[in-house]
Amino acid sequence: MKRIIVAAAACMLAAGCAKAPSSIAAANVSVTGYQAWSCDQLANENAKISTSLDSLSATQSQAATGDAFGVFLVGLPVASMTGGDREGEIARIKGEKAAIYQVQTSKKCIG
Repeated sequence: MKRIIVAAAACMLAAGCAKAPSSIAAANVSVTGYQAWSCDQLANENAKISTSLDSLSATQSQAATGDAFGVFLVGLPVASMTGGDREGEIARIKGEKAAIYQVQTSKKCIG
């Protein structure tokens, strides 16, 4: 177990390793495209985006774990090198969720 923790720490220091989904910041997404939407449309889109985010987060978690093991075993972040890193997509979707939430709040669609 100690080796896995050391491998994960080494991976975090390496530039090419996949990040944990929770540590990926949201990208800036404009609210302009969502302002004309109804509360129902915003809620439906938010549900779709949440499903996508859950799926991508699971993939990203596997990539981060794979990179930690790859660095431990062969010294390379194998999952990131094979296209498993979904950081950009997760950042975009988190940004879209934030934009939708902002519009829902301004329209008083949610509490």
